[in-house]
Amino acid sequence: MKGSGGHAAHPHQTVDAITVASEVISALQQIVSRQVAPNDAAVVTVGTIEGGSASNVIAPSVKMSGTVRTLNPDVRHEIPQKMEQVISGVTSAFGACHFPLKQ
Repeated sequence: MKGSGGHAAHPHQTVDAITVASEVISALQQIVSRQVAPNDAAVVTVGTIEGGSASNVIAPSVKMSGTVRTLNPDVRHEIPQKMEQVISGVTSAFGACHFPLKQ
């Protein structure tokens, strides 16, 4: 995701990509718990998050990676679309943008 970084003393002048990423991670967990049938086992995992370079600087961008696991081919096909909807909605709500998912 991409925001607009800046000095931590002026957070109102930035879009904090780390804060946006944390909201995205939380929202992604809702896909399995609320959009996948309980009898269709699925897991969405964010395994890495990289962003920021100093403790007093608001990060302008964050790179995340992860994986999706499910036994149902239909669910496997649907989850990336649901992830894209969630990520687009959250980033838009916070004034950030994101790059397309890599599959």
